[in-house]
Amino acid sequence: MSGRRVAVVTGGSRGIGAATCRLLAARGFDVAFTYRNKAARAQEVADQIEQAGAAPLAIQADITDAGALAMFVERSRAWHPAVELLVLNASGGLERDLLAMDPDYPMRINRDAQLATLDAVLPLMPGGSTVVFRRACRTRSAAHRGDRRPGRGHDHRAA
Repeated sequence: MSGRRVAVVTGGSRGIGAATCRLLAARGFDVAFTYRNKAARAQEVADQIEQAGAAPLAIQADITDAGALAMFVERSRAWHPAVELLVLNASGGLERDLLAMDPDYPMRINRDAQLATLDAVLPLMPGGSTVVFRRACRTRSAAHRGDRRPGRGHDHRAA
């Protein structure tokens, strides 16, 4: 163990999660993070954490799966027994293949898995630790795509 502060980030292999992992490493945290698939992308993030002088722990785990979540928490505990910062970043569920297999997946990843992860990691967090619950609003509206025609999304000319 390095004696550095420890952060756990769910969904840390891409986008905001990956950027969060890199930033935390640069700010003095060793970082454990989950990824659902895309091991090569997760390895890139782990390499970047290491290049920042921090220790990475990348674990493939779909946090909607209770067994995978328990495995992630146990491996995190064995790696560092205390977690100072938990970033609940994993989200999604709008992927067609996931929706086709499990119409409830969006609720399971965006609500249920967040609470389960908090419950599972909380025993590793000493007093004064921090939890960040990051939510991004995803929309497929016409306004989001930049469509400004009347009747399509936001029409700033309308009364």
